[in-house]
Amino acid sequence: SRGQIFLDVFDHPNPLAAFKQIELHKIEPFTLVIRQQQQLYETRWDGSEKAVAEIDPRQSHIWSSATLYSEEVIKKRKEWFDAFISNNAAITANNILNFHRFAGDGDSANDVLMNRNNELFTVSITLLHQQSHISKLHYYDLVSNEEFVHEADHSIPVTAFHESA
Repeated sequence: SRGQIFLDVFDHPNPLAAFKQIELHKIEPFTLVIRQQQQLYETRWDGSEKAVAEIDPRQSHIWSSATLYSEEVIKKRKEWFDAFISNNAAITANNILNFHRFAGDGDSANDVLMNRNNELFTVSITLLHQQSHISKLHYYDLVSNEEFVHEADHSIPVTAFHESA
């Protein structure tokens, strides 16, 4: 599954090389953001090809699925994110988690924690953050209301992802 791909890349001493080498046949499309040696990369799998782009690690970024959201909704979600960044003097793991849980305008079909008629909805939030030289991955299963923690000896900034079913 895509989740296992993420863990395999996360545990690898060279995550970018791991992404480039890993076999993705029969894996659904995804975007994975990798920070490695003070550089930030957006890696994408579109179902047939991999792509890697270096992005500015000094800037805040948000991604929304092009297959789940219209350009208008993607723009609106970026506006929520920009407001979140502007309104928080310090970006912490907890307030990023809260953004992923509560951001939106009451439209459950397009809020960050999305629910479309209980058929397509956010099932998890994955949060990465660094404590000293240990990177921690917190996986919040929103269906079973459980949290799982995975640690690796990497240097990764605070980042969060959510996955829809």
